[in-house]
Amino acid sequence: MAKGSGAGIYLESGNVKQSYPLGTYATVFQVEIFAILMVAASNEECREALEELARYKEVEHVWVPGYCGIQGNEKADELARHGSREQCHGPEPYLGIYHKEAGHGGS
Repeated sequence: MAKGSGAGIYLESGNVKQSYPLGTYATVFQVEIFAILMVAASNEECREALEELARYKEVEHVWVPGYCGIQGNEKADELARHGSREQCHGPEPYLGIYHKEAGHGGS
C-alpha cells in the first residue's frame, strides 16, 4: 500500500533505475516535474535536448498513462510505485507546496 507519492526514472541507455519517495503532500504535477529534472540531471544528452527545444519552442508538460505502451514508461511507473511505498527522508513537505494548496487562499 502506498504511503505517499513517489517518482521513478528509467534510462535504458544509461542503465539508470531509481525510485524516489516524495512524501504525502506532493501533487502529481510536482512528481512528474521532479522525475523530468532527475532524468535531465542523470543524462546530459537529455538535458541538452530539453534546453535546445526550450530555446525555440514552448515546452508543454503532458501526462502519459502508464499503460499506453511507451518504451520505458511502464518501468518508470513501477519504480515510482516502489518510491511511494518507501519512507520519505527529511521534513514534510518534501517538495514545495503552492500557497493556495496549503489552505491559505492565494490567487
